[in-house]
Amino acid sequence: MFGVTFRAQPESQSVEVQLAQNLPFMIDRSLIADNVSYEGPLATLHGSKEYLEAMQQWQELLPERLEDFKVKEMEAWQLEPGLITARWRVAFVAPLPPSPKLLELPEDVPKVPGAAVRVETTLRAELTLDAEGKVLRHEEAIAAGFGVLDAVARYELLTARRREVGPVSWYWRVLKETSLEEMAFYTNNQATTEELEWRFNEMVARNFLYGAVLGVLFWITLKITIAARMANLLEERAGGAL
Repeated sequence: MFGVTFRAQPESQSVEVQLAQNLPFMIDRSLIADNVSYEGPLATLHGSKEYLEAMQQWQELLPERLEDFKVKEMEAWQLEPGLITARWRVAFVAPLPPSPKLLELPEDVPKVPGAAVRVETTLRAELTLDAEGKVLRHEEAIAAGFGVLDAVARYELLTARRREVGPVSWYWRVLKETSLEEMAFYTNNQATTEELEWRFNEMVARNFLYGAVLGVLFWITLKITIAARMANLLEERAGGAL
């Protein structure tokens, strides 16, 4: 089981403190409204049954799928009645994909044995409460940049949140979501959704074309190599017959 550390030790049992102590996985039924809704990374939930099931699954799946998973620096505040804002960091050990392995990572990056690195990312949430003080709406998002380690953390965290969806279709959703977010970030959110979708599709088509061209070149090279070896073999046999 993972642990949760607070930025400052709570001194009271105010509403925000009570809710923060249940984040990031709100599984206390007494705190959740029946008609709660959730909007978060690659997930939309409606109703307390669906919400609590998802929270329970994420509480089990993330520590299981992310090595040395920790939640730390949890903090929450209430700037207006009925609205709680929270922020925290998650840390875990992530495998380095082939491309970042080739990059010169900074010296202060906390590396671990093997092709892995310790990464962290920040999440934030807004909890809207009903008249009874129960969570009516839960909005959650990853609040981090798109450097190499940020991208690794974001990808691995989203991948680990997979529930019933098949791994292939979920991989595609994670790839598309992270790509669109990164493109929006680097265009200062000036591009429209249609423009971002077009750029993503163009990127996928280009990479597919590159892969197809490399495949054809490999096939042609293989055929030429085989033909040359067969010609040499025939010459050797012809020479031996003489």
